[in-house]
Amino acid sequence: MLTVGIYGIHNHGHIESSIENTHDHGISVIQKGKVLSMTQLERYTGEKHDNRLHEYIPELLLKINPQSEEMQIISANSFHGSEMSSLDGSFSIRPKIRPRIKDILTPSLCVYNDFQIPAWTICHEFAHIASCLPFVGEFQENSLLIHIDGGAYDSSSSVWHYESGTPRFLHSSWRDLKDMTNNFNSNPLIQAILGLNIDDHLSMPGKLMGYASHGIYSKEIYAWLIDNNWFLSYSGDSKSLLDEVNKFFRTNISKFDTRNELFMDIAATIQYSFEDSVVRYLRSWRNKTGADHLYYSGGAGLNILTNKRIELECGFKSVFIPPCTSDGGLALGAAAWKEYLDNGKLSLHSPYLDSLGAPNIKKPLISPKNVAGLIAKGKIIGLCIGAGEVGPRALTHRSIIARPDNYELKRYVSEVIKQREWYRPLAPVILLEVASKVLQENFLKSHLPKYMLGSFTVKPEYQNAFSGVIHADGTIRAQIIYPEDPQTEYIESILKELIKEFNILGLIQTSFNGKGEPLVQTIRHAENVGKRIGLDMVVS
Repeated sequence: MLTVGIYGIHNHGHIESSIENTHDHGISVIQKGKVLSMTQLERYTGEKHDNRLHEYIPELLLKINPQSEEMQIISANSFHGSEMSSLDGSFSIRPKIRPRIKDILTPSLCVYNDFQIPAWTICHEFAHIASCLPFVGEFQENSLLIHIDGGAYDSSSSVWHYESGTPRFLHSSWRDLKDMTNNFNSNPLIQAILGLNIDDHLSMPGKLMGYASHGIYSKEIYAWLIDNNWFLSYSGDSKSLLDEVNKFFRTNISKFDTRNELFMDIAATIQYSFEDSVVRYLRSWRNKTGADHLYYSGGAGLNILTNKRIELECGFKSVFIPPCTSDGGLALGAAAWKEYLDNGKLSLHSPYLDSLGAPNIKKPLISPKNVAGLIAKGKIIGLCIGAGEVGPRALTHRSIIARPDNYELKRYVSEVIKQREWYRPLAPVILLEVASKVLQENFLKSHLPKYMLGSFTVKPEYQNAFSGVIHADGTIRAQIIYPEDPQTEYIESILKELIKEFNILGLIQTSFNGKGEPLVQTIRHAENVGKRIGLDMVVS
């Protein structure tokens, strides 16, 4: 029996049509606790945040189940609804009764090529949480399972307590953190400051987080934002917004400019307020339940500075956030929960699960020593190795790499090759032995750095060695490579050569994609993109 998870709820067509569209559709397959594949639709079609699974699901079902094995379907729903049908009419799924968050799974009717197959609908909220399971195997006893997102099925935040092998539903709400999450995807003031519009809501969170690190939290700004309900319901144009700014702060600013310190401080105040709200929320639920562990997912899990404070301030013995914490992990979470119920503990997996069309060569032909030599000379190299990472963060299988100790090289990679804004950071990848030597924090019990979800401070004596990746707030958002992991053996060898031969302690690592495009997936795609954006070499 194949357990197939899908996330493909759609509303009225193409992704540009409305902020209300779902996004990041996908399909996953698990059998006997092992993930066979996790296909993120955007990697398959080459269209960022693709929401057209209803067009592609017949084709994808054939690819993931070529032998027509018996299968069951679990579909994650959304605030747009719980029903889905393919464009050609060959596939459809709908719940038999109205889904409720607290039930997690709802029996559903699924028809595929005129045959009825076993099916369930899983609430969006818990599908986020269950996306942890392929990476942890099972939830620990006395754990909080919490989702925080801009909008799931019937909430923007939800809470379960896991005890005696069962998740017990505690709470869900649209109100608790909705304003805080909307500040990161639809705040009109931030849109005006960063030069964005309503259709940029999916890229806005990362940009705001990066920009906010250049500013300083202000009590005065906080009070002003509160008095104006964060400007979330503001209906005026950018000129009238600027008039509001000038009126309150008694300034005479002529235009929104990201180099203006006042705007940096506004962004920093919103970021810090988000952190505070999430930390208070999680801490309050820990105090209510006495939970020892936290499994935390949803789009909010990509906010690295918040994650750091969760570990430091909330009092959990452990905090786990999956690499696919945003909607791109819903299909995986859907299949993982049903598989867990059917068969118990899942196998442990790396994040490299997106295998459809990916190169299956175990080791690239170019040796790590040769790559290290080119890196030392200032070359910029793209990696397309094995299966792709699940989730939005490149983790060395679909990465652009360069030496991390040259600020001008960093600017060239970020602003010319990647065409990113000046205020956005690049992250390094470093070996465990290096991290233990150069980072101030004790990270050894943290799960975050494996998936580039944590923030760390470099000791003063090593900051020159990481001058290209230290952000404005003095931190690095590092991925740490742990020894004896066959999935990261190639990058580990490159890093060891860089240390041994050139005393270079890490690498710049950023996602291998063109502007507005998803991560590359196939060798041909990688070579075409690498040539177009100006890489010196592509390794595959």
